[in-house]
Amino acid sequence: DALIAGYAGVLCSPGFVSLEERPGPLDDYAVAARLSYFLWNTAPDAELRTLAAQGALRKPATLAAQTSRLLADARSR
Repeated sequence: DALIAGYAGVLCSPGFVSLEERPGPLDDYAVAARLSYFLWNTAPDAELRTLAAQGALRKPATLAAQTSRLLADARSR
């Protein structure tokens, strides 16, 4: 019973159920997370994380190319 109560508490927690980010301008990591969770329903892959670390993901051409890449993948279905 104690384990079930603990699991229920974790699974019902707002921090577990939803992705929480600070309001305001998005940094590259937030853009990567939102794009990946929106199109793939999962965490950003290595390529998105690398681009975020380089600060390149907010460039319009890079963002468009990554959006096309994610949409072309079977996970976006």
